[in-house]
Amino acid sequence: MKIPCRISDEASPRVLFSAFGDVSTSVGQGVFDDRKDAVELNDGTRIASYFKSRLGFPHFKPQDKSVFRHPPTGWISWMYYGRDVTPEEVLVNARWISENLREYGLEFVVLDDGWQADGRNWEGLRETFPQGMKWLADEIRKLGLVPGIWICPHGQDNEAFIRKTGGFARINTFGGPFTVDPTDPRGLAYVRGLIRRLTREWGYGYLKFDGISDKSGYGVLAGYKENRKLLGDKSVSPEDAYRRFFGAIRDEAGRKTFIDACSVGVCPEMIGLCDGMRTGAE
Repeated sequence: MKIPCRISDEASPRVLFSAFGDVSTSVGQGVFDDRKDAVELNDGTRIASYFKSRLGFPHFKPQDKSVFRHPPTGWISWMYYGRDVTPEEVLVNARWISENLREYGLEFVVLDDGWQADGRNWEGLRETFPQGMKWLADEIRKLGLVPGIWICPHGQDNEAFIRKTGGFARINTFGGPFTVDPTDPRGLAYVRGLIRRLTREWGYGYLKFDGISDKSGYGVLAGYKENRKLLGDKSVSPEDAYRRFFGAIRDEAGRKTFIDACSVGVCPEMIGLCDGMRTGAE
């Protein structure tokens, strides 16, 4: 796809241009071909490897739109319920959406924080979810909608579980005081099993991953950078460890599961490993 672009904003630094379809604009300086990662300027100049080399995004690749052809549209529990969410309230909203908004393209119903046990313990459920997570996903699918779920898959705070499984480092992030060590085969085995449970066993088709950013004291990428000495294999760079971790998730979830990377700011290290990225201010 060739997209109108500009590579310098010197002439109009305060103008942000966004459009759909076949467009032309006076502020455009050429077109960007995402399949070739190349810019062709209006004067015929061609800049190859624009994102990978010129802008310094080594993992750049075109967005795969063969499965998800348009941005996701849906409802999420966090904005109203916070951690006080219950399955009954989720289904109240899901039924209304199915009856009133589904025909207009709204398709996802996402359960945010509050389903898991003890803060960041993905091995148990909160007492307010006695029917289990598969039951809730099945009820949402019966309404013609796609169930989604929030999680910080890299983190854990169940120390007894961690001692039993291994594959974690004592790195504190938004996901918990312990973080998966992707240089340890046990860590990758754990996260693969976790994603398999969410998607294949429980049936969630939308995964919202939180705490994935490079923000110090918050994101898992920053955790790997600041605590590289705590990883089992110290020869693996923090960025490679990060992509090894999310690469295992992408592989286990499959292409038909929408992966939403929830970050504070854009996280270019996730390019090619997610279908969308939520960005926002602190």
